[in-house]
Amino acid sequence: MGWPGSSSGATRRAPSGRPHPSIDLRNALVRRTEPARSTIWNTARRRPIAALSYERGCTTIVATEEPTPDFTIALPDERELDQNEEFCDLLIDGRSQRVRFHDYARIFEIPGLYEGLFVETLKCASPDVVAGLLAESVRAAGEDPADLRVLDFGAGNGMVAEALARTGARTFYGLDLLPEARMAALRDRPGLYVDYLADDVTTLDADDAAVLRDARLNCLVCVAALGFDDVPPAAFAAAFNYVGSPGWCAFNLRDRFVDQPGAFSQLLDRMVREGVIEETAHTRYQHRLSVAGQPLFYDAVVARKLRDIPLDWVR
Repeated sequence: MGWPGSSSGATRRAPSGRPHPSIDLRNALVRRTEPARSTIWNTARRRPIAALSYERGCTTIVATEEPTPDFTIALPDERELDQNEEFCDLLIDGRSQRVRFHDYARIFEIPGLYEGLFVETLKCASPDVVAGLLAESVRAAGEDPADLRVLDFGAGNGMVAEALARTGARTFYGLDLLPEARMAALRDRPGLYVDYLADDVTTLDADDAAVLRDARLNCLVCVAALGFDDVPPAAFAAAFNYVGSPGWCAFNLRDRFVDQPGAFSQLLDRMVREGVIEETAHTRYQHRLSVAGQPLFYDAVVARKLRDIPLDWVR
């Protein structure tokens, strides 16, 4: 295959089979209102929170109205920040605080902040892109997304599982290192997960490990969690191995981690080369905007799982 680097010659496609459209940068940023700052998003309203309930053969999504705190997001004037250095200043309840984008625990504590920052302000498209690519591959194989039993690894507040639910999937188990992520998912998307574990997948206790073993998982999804030390290769392998074979996996990775040798690109290359996975779909697309308004590109990959990752590969 040539693990999906730019030199492989493969054509990357979006879920529709057409090249994934880039977001129009001319319309992506909201009006700047302060000369010395970049105040670009404010919430002072009640936000619909999706509550999902499940019955045999159908998914019902009910929008409820819950209050969220009033806050204003101000992006920095620094234009050369790397992705893992990005931050914003948050004005909430009359007090200003600086929040790093990778301080997910703090972001998840504030209802609506994750969506306000990454989706509405920075136009994050990854949940829908990865979910759509997975659903397309599953249907192309003659299978039904409703039969997926998904381990949402690095699940956060449930945005990826919610995107998968829109494609027809309906059984989700969440797993995240952060208790704040679990709290946010249960708060913002009640009923979405059969179970949600807040734990280190490499050191699960017997009860949590039994939950995943008994779940009969056949799909792993990991979105916007790989490559920035949030998920080490050993943790990815441990989560991957809870999924049965044959099964499905779908994940994304920053383009530079695909094109340049690194821990994950080397692991994924070996997984393909030695028959652990077989790629079925791959697209390079615009994940979101940077704080400077520039596009950040990721690769989304869907593959069939054929066997477990030998754990001595990641020791």
